Amino acid sequence: MKVRSQIWTVISTDRGHTWSPPRFSFANSTTPDQPNAFFNYQCSCTDAFVDGCILHTFVPHRWQQVLRLTLREAFSSPN
Repeated sequence: MKVRSQIWTVISTDRGHTWSPPRFSFANSTTPDQPNAFFNYQCSCTDAFVDGCILHTFVPHRWQQVLRLTLREAFSSPN
């Protein structure tokens, strides 16, 4: 059995009055291999902050590591 956690991101530019559609950011997938089964499944309490146009995301992983993901804001030109 594999464990998979998905992280989705929504953005508000007006202090939470409206939100963007959810966007898939990443999946954290693991194969259980820790002697204590509890350590195989912890992937919660994601922290994030925005610095300019970059979203920094930190995800605890198996109580022993932290995964860091940075996403740059995508700009699209009007059609």
